[in-house]
Amino acid sequence: MATNNQISPRAAYNDRTYSMYVTNFKQEKTTWCGPAVTRQALSFHRAYNHMTISLPSQSTLASKLGTISAGATSSAAIANVMNSYKTTFRLKQSYTATNVLDKTSPSAFFSSALKSQIKGAYTAPIILIDTGHDSGISQYRGVRYRHYNTIKAVVDRENYSTGTSIVISATRVDPHYDNKYYGVYSNPISQIYQAVTQAERNGSNKVLVY
Repeated sequence: MATNNQISPRAAYNDRTYSMYVTNFKQEKTTWCGPAVTRQALSFHRAYNHMTISLPSQSTLASKLGTISAGATSSAAIANVMNSYKTTFRLKQSYTATNVLDKTSPSAFFSSALKSQIKGAYTAPIILIDTGHDSGISQYRGVRYRHYNTIKAVVDRENYSTGTSIVISATRVDPHYDNKYYGVYSNPISQIYQAVTQAERNGSNKVLVY
């Protein structure tokens, strides 16, 4: 006799999202993505610690970061300014600025760094991207910017057969002054990685602050 009481096979994969609260602030000047992402990162620490203290303004952060009129903000300066608020916003650990391509396994390092920081609620990672890369961030459609974003979430895919896991996507908090690009977006980790490494190849500024 036919029966429909069949047990469905177990899914081969399990996706798990690790996320944190980050407020999206539009940069107040076309050259202020550095101050904006710094404020976004600080918003995570304020929310995580249930604080009511006001965040520093973008103009205050621009002054502290040494952001010049041409828009250049160094990643090292972002790390230093974040660390200057370590007591005020109760940061769990200090921020550091680094590159990716000089690591033994660059793509694995990048994915692992994002996941470990977000999963542990240690830092709100900041990335420097080159949006003009052909395989880069899809929302920019080849329009080129060297531009900072904050990362607020990753999706990690576990393989039941092997017991291994890999980050498959990440969520960017983009402070762009143009509404076409401003907002919160999820992209495959490969897109983000390629945009980050392209930024590293095309300049001397470090591409990850975490």
